[in-house]
Amino acid sequence: MNYLFQYKMKINKIIKLCREKYSDEVKIKGTGWRIMQLTTFADLIHLEAVDTIKATNPENKLLHVVNIVNLSIKALIQIENGITELTGNYKKDKNNIYLSLSDALNFYDTTWNNQDIDELKLDTHNQELIQEIIKYSLYHKKGITGNSNSYFSYIFSVSINLLNNLIQ
Repeated sequence: MNYLFQYKMKINKIIKLCREKYSDEVKIKGTGWRIMQLTTFADLIHLEAVDTIKATNPENKLLHVVNIVNLSIKALIQIENGITELTGNYKKDKNNIYLSLSDALNFYDTTWNNQDIDELKLDTHNQELIQEIIKYSLYHKKGITGNSNSYFSYIFSVSINLLNNLIQ
């Protein structure tokens, strides 16, 4: 099997895993995250990265990294579509916050497809990748609002490389 075909198969497996987790989350919890600020996403990504290091079970590590990917995508959705501002009118706010599953998945797919996935780095160790996410999330947190798109795109890219190493 040639390298390009294997690469495409692996990326498709990663996309499917992340999208299914996102879809399940939207079905269960909805899209209340639409009111979250970008710094909140950065904090959550940092916590997931720390939990990835603490996790001893490979399945739990995988889940935390999938969460990092999906948090990055949610933040990028916020950047593209704007954070839902609460007006105090419950009916209006409810319609703006809670997306239908199909709308939420359309935003997800569009955002994912707009990301450049660098060629997967096969020689980078998992510990190095997760440390990169932790260091980057701490270092760039203060300046996140000025350069948020590249911040979350970078976290997304590093997380995809980490998933590549974790998924067989």
